[in-house]
Amino acid sequence: MTNSELVLDFIKDHRNQLYCDDCLSEVLHIQPRQQITIDNAKGVGCN
Repeated sequence: MTNSELVLDFIKDHRNQLYCDDCLSEVLHIQPRQQITIDNAKGVGCN
């Protein structure tokens, strides 16, 4: 599974929660952070 797929699946499974790049990177073990750009990620931020 690609990093993009990991992020998309995670966001779909956690729709009602907000995560920033740092949080997603930590939870999904993706380093370095901010290597994925997803359109329509507007409104995503830390809890």
